[in-house]
Amino acid sequence: MCAVEEERLIRSKRAWNKFPVQAAKWCLESRGLQLSDIDRIAYPWERNAIQDQSLSKYNVSPRALFPTELFGSSPRSDQIIDVNHHLSHAASTFRFSGFPSAAIMVIDGTGEDVGTSIYHGQADGQIKLLRSWKNNWSLGHFYEGATQYVGFSKLEAGKLMGLAPYGEGELLPYIRLTDDGIEMDVPSLPTHEHVTQYWVQQFMKDFGPANKRIYHYDIPSCYAMENTPFDERIKNFAASVQLTLDHAIIHLAKLAKEWTGEEYLCLAGGVALNCTTNGKILRQKLYSDIFVPGPANDTGGSIGAAAELWFQETGRSLKPMDDLGLGPKFTPDQVGSLLKKLGVRYTSVNSIERAARLIGEGKIGAWFSGGIEIGPRALGHRSIIANPAIGSHKDRLNIEVKKRETWRPYGPSMLQEYAEPVFGEALKLPYMLFTLPVVGDKDNLPAVTHVDGTTRVQTVVNRPDDPYAYLLTNVRDNLGFPAVVNTSFNIGGEPVVCRPEEAVRSFFSSPLDFLYIEGHLLWKEN
Repeated sequence: MCAVEEERLIRSKRAWNKFPVQAAKWCLESRGLQLSDIDRIAYPWERNAIQDQSLSKYNVSPRALFPTELFGSSPRSDQIIDVNHHLSHAASTFRFSGFPSAAIMVIDGTGEDVGTSIYHGQADGQIKLLRSWKNNWSLGHFYEGATQYVGFSKLEAGKLMGLAPYGEGELLPYIRLTDDGIEMDVPSLPTHEHVTQYWVQQFMKDFGPANKRIYHYDIPSCYAMENTPFDERIKNFAASVQLTLDHAIIHLAKLAKEWTGEEYLCLAGGVALNCTTNGKILRQKLYSDIFVPGPANDTGGSIGAAAELWFQETGRSLKPMDDLGLGPKFTPDQVGSLLKKLGVRYTSVNSIERAARLIGEGKIGAWFSGGIEIGPRALGHRSIIANPAIGSHKDRLNIEVKKRETWRPYGPSMLQEYAEPVFGEALKLPYMLFTLPVVGDKDNLPAVTHVDGTTRVQTVVNRPDDPYAYLLTNVRDNLGFPAVVNTSFNIGGEPVVCRPEEAVRSFFSSPLDFLYIEGHLLWKEN
């Protein structure tokens, strides 16, 4: 499998209002294929069934999706197979979970006409819809409206999740839990923006004026730094919204178990990126195991649509993905040639061991290894890394490197064997999508422990062929524990770096101390 996000290739964050044409072109070229070699193309929406007027306006003809100037030809209309949006999400989690059967919950903003769905992934491979709730009752839009009310953009729900632990929350009365699911007093509206703004107006009526977004211009760096203030009213509101979302989703998870009788749960949709909620479901012990795919949002919809079409046409299952580094990758020789061309000093001798020593010395560095990840989390392919035992690293990363709000938290990558002493139980959480309380070894993790004592963790299997795992073993040899701060390798609002040229430029235009890149090590003191 290959997969890459359009923003990583065109260097425009989120590639807003862009079809992923360059991503599709790279996928074909990376496998030595042309568009004419493809039998079927899965599209993760039923295009003629979209009720949201703001989404149905787009030209999604074969010519628009595959411009002839890029692909040499366009596919026939009958080659493009529409797959229901929530079914695409359901397939993106169940078909890669490794579970023989499972309850499936899809929770996002907008599908063709529904915002939340519960499916049953059956032992024969079929995915059966059990219940769904309309777009106007979308949990995603509820959370998105709250995100905007607090002073963030509609695409920054993760910031609301990070702000919530600073407040004291209480259940809000907007989502009623019933024997059949959930209910809300939201009327049918023509677009998802109308639904989101309904919530903003409701919150203004009940809680007062919306928070104003504020920036200050940093003259030395020529960068607009966000400096939005949050008083107790806003912090408590954020905490209440998060608590209300948790309460609703845990209720749905209980219903899904009751309706399916399953021991396993699969989650997908944009709301499944809410690590706080995921962690609370896990701690409820309702299910023996929970799977959330790394690209749980619409990024993964394309993978799910292809997986579902594959199953429908072949009846064959797919293997779980061990690694999400499915995008462009580069060889050590390619990178070495670039570094020589640029006249950059570097070493290729014991580079991982030296990187681990630099981390032990308190240095902050970048890590570039293998194919770029698919999904919003850095997972050891394009990461910024540091010693989690140095609490001041959080401020340095936020202020100097990432140029973002100082209150925002970080999470660790750690060898899987280290999870039990930290969290009190053995865990396998490879995609950094669960937030859990830190119960042990707290002195080694202040830079990645949030104000409420939790952290968002990635566990790494200690495989001999994985350079990132080898780094963590060397960190353990130096520091006594196998963990690093892990955040995405991007600077100041840019997309995550994809190519070596972008990695080198970001390294030299930031305060990062070192860069490991495909077996080569650069450091500023050199």
